[in-house]
Amino acid sequence: MTIHLERLQHLKIRASNSRWIHSKILETMALYRCFEPDQHLFHLPIFTVMHRQLQSEFIWLNRLEQMAVFENKSEQHLRKVHFNPTTIPQIREQTDLYLLESIESIDLQRLDHLVNYQTIAGEGQSAKLFTVLMNYFNHQSYIRSHVIQLLDEAGLGLGFDDLLYPFSKNLEIVS
Repeated sequence: MTIHLERLQHLKIRASNSRWIHSKILETMALYRCFEPDQHLFHLPIFTVMHRQLQSEFIWLNRLEQMAVFENKSEQHLRKVHFNPTTIPQIREQTDLYLLESIESIDLQRLDHLVNYQTIAGEGQSAKLFTVLMNYFNHQSYIRSHVIQLLDEAGLGLGFDDLLYPFSKNLEIVS
């Protein structure tokens, strides 16, 4: 059985799935008191990876917002934020909600528009918006797998990873 998804529908599913799995990660960490000050040093590798993920997401979301890619009218929260172990849950939740609302605001025709941007190294690049967003979600999944692995190594495993994987071999994205 092959599942056919339109590109915008696929992006919405990816955004919803990311929000859901991030909430499960945060719930697990809260359950094991990872956000308590006396636990910060023990869980520093996890917080470091989560911080890096949020930083890279902020770079991309700010780029896309500056290019007026999103029609999202919600107040942008991606300004300078002080990251520390106690602020990560709130920042993660706000970022996931902002992304979901932003994806829902995209006009289908915009997915084929070229997005011009500069890499962190200053190189000019361009790609279709759909490709940029898929790279964003793929990077998110990649980094999230590191967080889940670190949780497993600390004995705080979730018992699962990205749930879209079992369906990926039967997933066809159509225009």
